[in-house]
Amino acid sequence: MKKHQAVMGEMAQHEARVEAVRAAGTALRDQGHFAAEDIASRLHQLHQQWTHLQEKALQQQESPVVDVSGKECVVALYDYAEKSPREVSMKRGDVLTLLNSNNKVTLY
Repeated sequence: MKKHQAVMGEMAQHEARVEAVRAAGTALRDQGHFAAEDIASRLHQLHQQWTHLQEKALQQQESPVVDVSGKECVVALYDYAEKSPREVSMKRGDVLTLLNSNNKVTLY
């Protein structure tokens, strides 16, 4: 569980840099840079690899993990602010323990 949290945290930290590289590459390609074909190829490769990494991380995230106490846990994918007293606020990366298995979807 902690390793997955670390991976998710690192991905979140690098996301802005990946987007900046993608934007800079797109600008160079669109401006007709002499290596525009190579840049386009590398942009495509970056997009494929980043998307694949995100999908793999989410696959690991989708199913609850059983912690040492035997309870199911999940990691929050997004920040969420409670909208009613029955809800709970969370930050991306928070570990949530499943208390009731009657309605798992709303507890994540």
